[in-house]
Amino acid sequence: MVLLTPAVAGELSYVELAPAASGIVPYQMAPGMGGGLAAADYDDDGDVDIFVPTAEGTPHQLYKNLTVEGGTTLFAEVASEAGLAISSRGRSAVWLDADGDRRLDLVVAGDCFQYAAECDPDESLLRLFRQTETGTFVDVTAEAGLVETRADHPTSQSHRGSITAGDFDNDGDPDLYTTLWLGGTRLFRNDGSGRFEDVSLATGAAGPSAPGVGPWQAVIHDLSGDGLPDIFVAVDFGEDQLLIQQDNGSFLDVAATAGVDRPWNGMGVALGDVDNDLDFDLFVTNITGEFPDGPRDSTFYLNNSMGGAMQFADVGESAGVENVDWGWGVTFLDADNDGMLDIAATNGFGSADYRDDPSRLFINQGQAPVAFSDASAASGFNDTEWGSALASVDLDMDGDLDLLQTCQDGPFRVLINQLSSPDRRYLGIRPRTLGRFSRPLGAEVVIQVEEVSMIRRISAGTSFMTQEPAEAWFGLGAAETVDSVTVKWPGGGQTVLQDVAADQVLTVTDLLFNNAFE
Repeated sequence: MVLLTPAVAGELSYVELAPAASGIVPYQMAPGMGGGLAAADYDDDGDVDIFVPTAEGTPHQLYKNLTVEGGTTLFAEVASEAGLAISSRGRSAVWLDADGDRRLDLVVAGDCFQYAAECDPDESLLRLFRQTETGTFVDVTAEAGLVETRADHPTSQSHRGSITAGDFDNDGDPDLYTTLWLGGTRLFRNDGSGRFEDVSLATGAAGPSAPGVGPWQAVIHDLSGDGLPDIFVAVDFGEDQLLIQQDNGSFLDVAATAGVDRPWNGMGVALGDVDNDLDFDLFVTNITGEFPDGPRDSTFYLNNSMGGAMQFADVGESAGVENVDWGWGVTFLDADNDGMLDIAATNGFGSADYRDDPSRLFINQGQAPVAFSDASAASGFNDTEWGSALASVDLDMDGDLDLLQTCQDGPFRVLINQLSSPDRRYLGIRPRTLGRFSRPLGAEVVIQVEEVSMIRRISAGTSFMTQEPAEAWFGLGAAETVDSVTVKWPGGGQTVLQDVAADQVLTVTDLLFNNAFE
């Protein structure tokens, strides 16, 4: 059941902000196959800011959101005054509170892809910037144990993929997981003080690192439902991985038995509950086309798991979402606030066959079986840029989800959702604790609206080299009240609210979760 019928032509449109008028400055992506962005409220003033890593010689960009609710969307580029206008190559980034001082810090990841001769052999390609009391940032990479130099990259073709944060050991602090195309993966465990230890080999999380195999985007969540965070990795030129954490902290790849081991060209990943059955489905972008070993397309894995047996089915073709051309970034979002998650994906490549392919917006029709309609042209999200990172976030605080997109050779695009129907309500939930680590990565938020249930997760790393904010967003259709909101905290425990009014962003705190890590 849907709470409201899906949007029709004219109700949903995305309009790109004019850069000069909105404060967006020229952008240059690092040469290669993509570049990312990280969106979070780093200054805790109630709106979402954006960090954009850039090419060597071009200072990184930090956009402070100056939007006044109900006013014009406006940003100020403040990287220089914040101490983040670094000109070394940046590829992807993630916001996290590394040291438990309740201020978001920033990890920026680079590489030496096709740049080995000019790449400083002594400079770390992972850098941790700690936020100070004044809102500026200082480089604490060495003391944090995150040093990774050119010598740690197997070849000159090793290309940075995603950098994702999650609390693997349920101790309250965020750990890090990184991928390197043609270079494997690494898991860094946080000791609670902001110092990290590489435990990749000890936990079995290192890989895939076979010659020619390229892990791209990873997403972290407890997919098995046993209380321990797991990892899904989209892999290029190899089987995708589903690493389920065991009771002893090691990881076991069950992708083959779960049906998510497609050996094609996995790029970006979205994780969300598309059919409102309270489990998480997967969308993996790929290359659509004919190849010597047969046809390929993107993969939409519907979660059909029962009990302890994990099982997914690829329903991309029957749902009408298998073709996103040469896909990269992808996000699940309720673009039309009807209570059902939609799919936005971006794409492109330098070859003639994929150079002018449009971005895609697929609207969930609320049917059984799941089906989508292509609203790319009608909504205005049909650019023909070589797109890379893609994030959905409410930038202008009007209750519908906007889009952020990085593009090869520029630009950095901000697209504002102009949802016109007045009867499409929303609810935003920000789970927070009052202790050292305020953002509980891995939390789940479940709402009940009449007979409809919906679930969202709190994460730090998704899409393709992308981070979306630690917020859960729900479209409510015409419902004015949510019957219940349940926040399920990592490691156990939950907070339940009853009869919550629509059209607000609500911060939910939990002292029991906080006290567990004091």
